[in-house]
Amino acid sequence: MVYLILSVNYRIMNIIIKYHLAIILIIVGTILIGCKKEKATLPILTTSVVTNITSSTATSGGNITDIGGVTISASGVCWSTSINPTITNEKTTDGTKIGAYISSITGLTPVTTLYLRAYATNSVGTAYGSEISFTTSSTSTSVTDIDGNDYNTITIGNQVWMQQNLKTTKYRNGDLIGTTVYASFDLDKANEIKPKYQWAYNGMESNVALYGRLYTWYTVIDSRNVCPIGWHVPTDSEWTTLTDYLTKNGYAYNGSGDNIAKSLAATFGWGESGTAGNIGCDQASNNRSGFAALPGGSRFPYGSFGGIVSECIWWSATKEDTTGAWNRSLYYSQSIIEKGAWNRRIGYSVRCLRDL
Repeated sequence: MVYLILSVNYRIMNIIIKYHLAIILIIVGTILIGCKKEKATLPILTTSVVTNITSSTATSGGNITDIGGVTISASGVCWSTSINPTITNEKTTDGTKIGAYISSITGLTPVTTLYLRAYATNSVGTAYGSEISFTTSSTSTSVTDIDGNDYNTITIGNQVWMQQNLKTTKYRNGDLIGTTVYASFDLDKANEIKPKYQWAYNGMESNVALYGRLYTWYTVIDSRNVCPIGWHVPTDSEWTTLTDYLTKNGYAYNGSGDNIAKSLAATFGWGESGTAGNIGCDQASNNRSGFAALPGGSRFPYGSFGGIVSECIWWSATKEDTTGAWNRSLYYSQSIIEKGAWNRRIGYSVRCLRDL
């Protein structure tokens, strides 16, 4: 009997010892796993849009979202005239911390296309953000039309645009662009099929300084040219180049998508909207691209005007069918820029684009 009791107790003790030993091993293993050092990796970062572009300077930066488990030793942007720039090319040095940083780029050459990437370096190596291309402006920051009107210019991607709507009353060669005796003259009743006219909105010259003039498409494509020498009315594909650049380079509301209207619109002058992301909502946050669009309205063939605080529509030089031509439009109550094709006898605004 005594032997049986001892045997049972021995088995119980053996089970208890094994159980506690297993618990100890689990605890030790957990501690060792917790103390194991994570393997360092390359940083993760994005490139900020390029803004404030001049003939010799620009502003960009990056946003480091993961340092890779070890200290960042350097970050900034690098650029070159060739694709895929690295830190062996021109670069800035802007900090060693996680998060966003701003890079001031100097010493650039006028009218030069450059490729830029953000970079961050740790002990593992150097990582890069996505590549952005941009073109520096000419040493001249303004252009003058045949009437003596001056226009500021802005470089967006590889294009240089006027920052104001066209105001000229003459073609490039000095010939007058006609207007109607009464601003409300009915082109339909007069049976004018291909009218070549310009108007101040509502016939009021006081509107021109801010909003520019309104032109029929037949005026826009006249061989005498409405834009100054070295400039032209953009084609439909050139408008698409602009909108594609803004969409792909983070100019959309909240950073992604095709809702780029706010980045094109001026910071004042639009009708009010209560919907976030629309041009008319929080207008102070508009105009990230510098395009500075104002709502110049439209003039219809039957003589009425409309939309001076709600819309801006620009002609392209590209026809759509037998009666229409392509255009681009912004509306105070929308977050996108629309592509449309409307009657060529309507009066719309014109933005000139510099020749390549």
